[in-house]
Amino acid sequence: MGPTHLRQALARLGLAALLGLVALAAPAAAVPMTWLIEGRGSGEIDGAAFTDAAFRFTLKGRTESLRADRWTQVVDPLDSARIFIAGHGTAELRIPTRLGVAQSLVGDAPVVFLSRGGSMLDLFDFTIDRPVGLRGPFAAILGGEVFGLDQFQGVATSRGALSFARAGRVRISAVPLPAAGWLLLAGAGALAALGAQPKTRAKIVSTCLV
Repeated sequence: MGPTHLRQALARLGLAALLGLVALAAPAAAVPMTWLIEGRGSGEIDGAAFTDAAFRFTLKGRTESLRADRWTQVVDPLDSARIFIAGHGTAELRIPTRLGVAQSLVGDAPVVFLSRGGSMLDLFDFTIDRPVGLRGPFAAILGGEVFGLDQFQGVATSRGALSFARAGRVRISAVPLPAAGWLLLAGAGALAALGAQPKTRAKIVSTCLV
């Protein structure tokens, strides 16, 4: 076996070993994640009304907090939950929260829910048009109108009590926190170095969500 073939063989072995380590570590690894729920809604915060305002929930948690069965996936508890409302700034929710996806009992569309931790009170429910896993990143998925908002009343936040009267045009997405992206980038760089050839210029394009 010549030097070129030896380097290629080592590169393949290195990739196989890395994938093997990832597979072994995946069940126990705690990956920090951020889930975003965006849309437009009406309500009030600390007595100040907002009407058809853009909002964004930023929900942070870890995959080690994910519990799943045949019907539901739930991240319980979330590490933090905050909301940005256009014209009113950002507020941190002062209650325990959890995020989940459940198979709908009245159709095929899964239901995303944000609820009070340790209770059955759902604050923010909406359907999406396809199944989604909460363990990894995914691009924005459009949802239907939000229902069950009668329970999102007087929720304690860092800016005062928050209530929703209506919300719609929602979408949900998920990204890993930057540390996870840099770890993947470092792994790609190590593999590139292992497989590099002296007379060949390799171009590597890495993409990571932050």
